[in-house]
Amino acid sequence: MKRILVINTVGFFVNGITSVIMNYYDGFENSEYLFDFVSASPFEKKIAEKIKNKGGNLYYYKRGKNVVGYMKNIYNLCKKNKYDIVHVHGNSATMTFDLLPARLAGVPMRIAHSHNSTCGHEFVSKCLTPVFKCLYTKALACSESAGNWLFGDKKFVVLKNAISLNQYMYKEDMRKEYRQKLQFDENDIVLGHIGLCNEQKNKVFLVELLKELKGKENLKLLLVGDGEKEIIDNIITKVHQYGLEKRVVLLGTRTDVVGLLHAMDVFLFPSLWEGFGITVMEAQATGLPCIVSEYVPDAVNFSEQFSKVSLDSQEKWLQTIEKYSDTATNRGEISAQNIITIRQSGYDIDCEVEQLKQMYIGNK
Repeated sequence: MKRILVINTVGFFVNGITSVIMNYYDGFENSEYLFDFVSASPFEKKIAEKIKNKGGNLYYYKRGKNVVGYMKNIYNLCKKNKYDIVHVHGNSATMTFDLLPARLAGVPMRIAHSHNSTCGHEFVSKCLTPVFKCLYTKALACSESAGNWLFGDKKFVVLKNAISLNQYMYKEDMRKEYRQKLQFDENDIVLGHIGLCNEQKNKVFLVELLKELKGKENLKLLLVGDGEKEIIDNIITKVHQYGLEKRVVLLGTRTDVVGLLHAMDVFLFPSLWEGFGITVMEAQATGLPCIVSEYVPDAVNFSEQFSKVSLDSQEKWLQTIEKYSDTATNRGEISAQNIITIRQSGYDIDCEVEQLKQMYIGNK
């Protein structure tokens, strides 16, 4: 049996990295692997329950300013449990703070897994990069751009952000159920976004767009996800300032992503940087048209109803929203076709989990 410690440097709440980790965790259904998990923030309740039900152990260590204390915790944990593998998920060379204690504790396989194409602390990351590159034994990335950003000219393997595709197949009854729950009228056109409230996800941009869509009271904005208090407060302030209280729905952390996607009509993703964008793929699997910023990788395009628009052109965003809002489509057929395309592109979790298993046993 292999003992594996999975470290999420962002934390185990509802976010892209957590979704990827849990999708792969679901694929390990046999007793050959024993997983423990470290989170940099408190575990979201449903995620914690799922891990515990499968026999995993949970460890919450704050990863903020007390870096030395955090590294001591990782070292002691690795020493105590004698892990065969430490798999660190993050966005930068600050994964040094996880990999160094794992190495000092004698963990033989140390995996650095890049999930983004930049980070919010580039200077710190660059300073740590020389040390970082000496600490991992295997390198993974969610895309070519994420790998090139963190590993440079060193070898890495792209492990795709795969999902369990069948659950995303469009269902009309699910759409009706969720629109009723969210109190949307039949003629409402719901523009949606799912992601953290942080600088990267750029949700304020969407509120500014809605302000410009005057005279279209049936256009609503559904924003899903928790995050930084300052950004959430800024969004709420602008909603009140622009008189959009009846047109904007703010939801915090949710685990029923599939249902929420069904309630939407157009998915918007104006990220300032992005390693992949797993929710964009999920949205397309449900048959949603997607409008994304120029910083979202082409690898996440699986549909004819996919538009990449520069953040510098608000007018083009407005035009594209109107185009998709006015286009009548058979969403069920589009969902089915998109799922076929996504599966053929290698993003079915049943296939990709085998690649990770091969890496864990040392064959890749």
